Amino acid sequence: MKITRVAAYQVDLPLHEGSYKWSGGKSVEVFDSTIVEIETDDGMVGYGEVCPLGPFYLPAYADGVRAGIKELAPHLLGCDPTHLDVLNRRMDAALKGHPYVKSGIDMACWDILGQLTGQPVCHLLGGRYGNDFVLYRAISQESPDEMASKVAGYRDEGYRRFQLKVGADPQLDIERIRMIADLLDEVIAAGLQGAQLGREHGRRWFGCSVAFKIEQALDIAGDGQDTPTRLRRLFDEVGATLNVPETVGAAFGILRMAEGDPKQTAILAANLSGDADTIGAIACAIAGAHAGMDAIPAADVAVLEADAVFQSYGVREIAAGLQRMIAD
Repeated sequence: MKITRVAAYQVDLPLHEGSYKWSGGKSVEVFDSTIVEIETDDGMVGYGEVCPLGPFYLPAYADGVRAGIKELAPHLLGCDPTHLDVLNRRMDAALKGHPYVKSGIDMACWDILGQLTGQPVCHLLGGRYGNDFVLYRAISQESPDEMASKVAGYRDEGYRRFQLKVGADPQLDIERIRMIADLLDEVIAAGLQGAQLGREHGRRWFGCSVAFKIEQALDIAGDGQDTPTRLRRLFDEVGATLNVPETVGAAFGILRMAEGDPKQTAILAANLSGDADTIGAIACAIAGAHAGMDAIPAADVAVLEADAVFQSYGVREIAAGLQRMIAD
């Protein structure tokens, strides 16, 4: 099989919301995309796409894609598109750098290989890691009220993860985040994303996935069964030992069951058994940060403040220090 033709097509992708804004006054109204088409001598055709987010978001720009393809195409005619390593070496020899230019050609060749072997490209790349994946919405930089309103609307559509565009005035950015992050789902989503990033970029270890345990616990917490049954399932299925994935997973399950209420979180954690103090500490810390001091009944606060052991921890001094750090 040999490549006989390489074509590039320019396509405008207008934004549904009208524009997309981020820091520094940058914005874009239309994404300039390039569709790459590769034809072969046996009639098989593969497609790829390169769509930079404007010329000032990443080191890539749309006109550069098409100029680069024009430079590369003559060097690829006659190549076997299924010999991906050979083809990529040829592209690197013909054009130094500019990986974004080459990505659309690479995609189109993988497409051809998938058609030829009758397999999805994900199988060729090492296997499918799930049947679906969670989408997120990027929220354009606007006023705090407008951004919060958009998040609420997208939540109604089923989205649970959001990327907020900040980077202007620090106090205004804090207000943007506070108006949106008071939604418990976003707090949980941030924790889950942190676990996933830790798995992908942190030190490798042989324990089970923290992110998987969090997702497992959230499924149990939201399945509609009575509270004792869900607690028993958290204990039996997620675990409640000193093992980090179990502890963190169970904490998020408890947090979801309590809907972020600090006192209810503490009660549920105490009834879980196992490493309840660590699980409770994690879950209650998140619940307290989410709901704020006012969500804890004044009578309970008074009991704690009257306790000599509690006072010895210096909790208020620690909290005041954290607030100063945030303010600085």
